[in-house]
Amino acid sequence: MKKWKVALIGCGSIADNTYLPRMKDIPEAELVAVCDIIPERAKGYAEKFNVPAWYTSIDELLEKCSFEILMNTTSIPAHHEINMKALRAGKHLYSQKPVGLTVEQVTEQMEAAKASGVKYSASPIHMLRDDIRFAKKLIADG
Repeated sequence: MKKWKVALIGCGSIADNTYLPRMKDIPEAELVAVCDIIPERAKGYAEKFNVPAWYTSIDELLEKCSFEILMNTTSIPAHHEINMKALRAGKHLYSQKPVGLTVEQVTEQMEAAKASGVKYSASPIHMLRDDIRFAKKLIADG
């Protein structure tokens, strides 16, 4: 079984309460780095989740870290620029949605993924959240 090297960019609440705590439960994934524009947050998440490296920009992450998959949990306006840099660098991408602010941005990302020969996915995480699943059950149960 291949073990994929994963880096996460965007150390906000969704990373803290949804993504990072569950990474240890994915045997095919090895979290090798976190990245955030706020240095204290990146360093703190690295320490909290036992991640070996932390960075403060996508450029630094791409330059200094060996990884295969980028998980983008940054703010929505930052998604396109970060996604494009990762895709052009040949990284597989799992991004929070929306991945871009316009159809043109999303099309550009899809074309970049195809040109680089990498996988590109938008997050379906909300349908898997415990609170959303509980609400769905409540509705289904009347």
